[in-house]
Amino acid sequence: MKNTIKKITAIAMAFTLLGTGTAISKSVNPQSSSTLVANAADYCPSHNGTYTYDSYDYVGIVERNGKHYIEYNRFKATKCAVCGKLLKRVYVGKAYSQELVRW
Repeated sequence: MKNTIKKITAIAMAFTLLGTGTAISKSVNPQSSSTLVANAADYCPSHNGTYTYDSYDYVGIVERNGKHYIEYNRFKATKCAVCGKLLKRVYVGKAYSQELVRW
């Protein structure tokens, strides 16, 4: 009897963990955006306070549909508000300028 209760409890706990998002939602709907994601806070060990800003890296000039654009890689960067130390830099995606005009 005691082992049966332990097995039932273990199965119930397993389904609870599966229900948090990753295993069930990804197999039922791979495009699901309801999956829980946790991130650690960014902080400078010497100071308090951070700020976040967009950062861009130049890639080059690209042609799309006969028009020329400047292509950038876009990042979300976090820095310490006191010493300016870069704490985190995460790739967001591509960014493009307005159409370039040829003289």
